[in-house]
Amino acid sequence: MTLESIEAWQLAFVAAVMVLSAFVHGALGLGFPLIATPLVALALDIKTAIVLVAPVTLVMTVLSVVRGGGWRQALARFWFLPLTMGTGSYAGTRLLIGADPTPFLLVLAVLILVYLGLDRVKRGESMWVQRHRLAIGLGVGLLAGFFESTANVAVPPLIIYLMLLGVTPIATVQTLNLCFSVGKAMQVGTWAVYGNVATAVWLAAAVFAVPAVVTLFAGMRLREHIDATTYRRWLRGALWIMAALLFAQYAYLGHLAR
Repeated sequence: MTLESIEAWQLAFVAAVMVLSAFVHGALGLGFPLIATPLVALALDIKTAIVLVAPVTLVMTVLSVVRGGGWRQALARFWFLPLTMGTGSYAGTRLLIGADPTPFLLVLAVLILVYLGLDRVKRGESMWVQRHRLAIGLGVGLLAGFFESTANVAVPPLIIYLMLLGVTPIATVQTLNLCFSVGKAMQVGTWAVYGNVATAVWLAAAVFAVPAVVTLFAGMRLREHIDATTYRRWLRGALWIMAALLFAQYAYLGHLAR
């Protein structure tokens, strides 16, 4: 994977997506990769999109862990989640590196739909999940890590698991940021070792991270002044459109391959 294979307009588009996604993440607290990955995947293939978005996401999650605090408590309670998520992320990244990227467009589109459907999940504790917290958590961590590495979206299985355990919103955010940091670090490291990614591509991702961090903090400062309900409604509409476009792109590429 080389930078020469990416055209100038695509780089400009990716830069704009990074800035926008970081601002929305800061303003609404929504996951950066959930917005950036499908948008970038519309202009580039899913592998290149993940390679460019993953390092910037790692910066976002580490900053969130440092800024939010509470990571020690999250680690003490859910140590198995980041551990298994890192394992799943490694396995998924190795699979993605050697696989046809087209099917993973479908994975990303489906995960967006699952995320959009999370509001329909009843918020409440499950005694069965609490009794088997560790065993279920090990599976959830592996699954989330696999989704993290193949589609850049790990939120659905993790948040459903934490909701069923009755974890408070603040503790949920702390745990998610910790898991994302470990999963993203493993994902980026695996791509660096096995992905044959040119140094220039990593440098481009580092450059993208600079304005993204600026707009992240700008969004955080504006969070209290934004009508979150309206923005979330617009964002959900945008995610529906992105999912539809990804399904269309998958169908189109499948048609060309025949």
